Amino acid sequence: MRKFISTAIALTLAGSVATPAIAANWEYQGVAVTGEDVYLDLDSIQSHGRSGYFFRYQIGRDQLSAYTPCDGRWQVFNRNGDAEPLIRPQSQATRNMLNRVCNSVATNWEYLGEAVGGQAVYLDLSSIRLVQQGSYVFDYRLGQELRRAMTACDGSWRVADARGSFGAAQRPQSQATRTMLSRVCNAGR
Repeated sequence: MRKFISTAIALTLAGSVATPAIAANWEYQGVAVTGEDVYLDLDSIQSHGRSGYFFRYQIGRDQLSAYTPCDGRWQVFNRNGDAEPLIRPQSQATRNMLNRVCNSVATNWEYLGEAVGGQAVYLDLSSIRLVQQGSYVFDYRLGQELRRAMTACDGSWRVADARGSFGAAQRPQSQATRTMLSRVCNAGR
């Protein structure tokens, strides 16, 4: 069972470790025992069923991907996507971080079908935000890759790059992406 959970965690984060950075919603958690500030990316918190949460945090200048089973411990994933051993908080800042992650409002992912390449498409219904009159920003998954996009509800959409800048408008290429745009635009009505 433990090997299954470790494998599932590694597979889930393997895609996110290589994923370009997405504009984040950082919340200050306090000062670590090293004297560095600790920030939690609230937009990165993802439920892993009933077994815990994946999240991203920053300590000093280092941004790290992590997982917690919500038992007072967490583990960091190295650059290869391998999980380091579970550790316990050494500061109030990291205790605050774990408390915030484990008591967060979980995202609301909806499966929409497959993209042209056969990868599953999921929309995070809780991420839909009106950014200007008639335009929405939202998060979605293409396979294991988390992405951010924008639509003006005109039948086209723009995907964010690694810097968080939105690219050129494009038309959806699959029924799943057409459904996604429809769900985003109808959520604002």
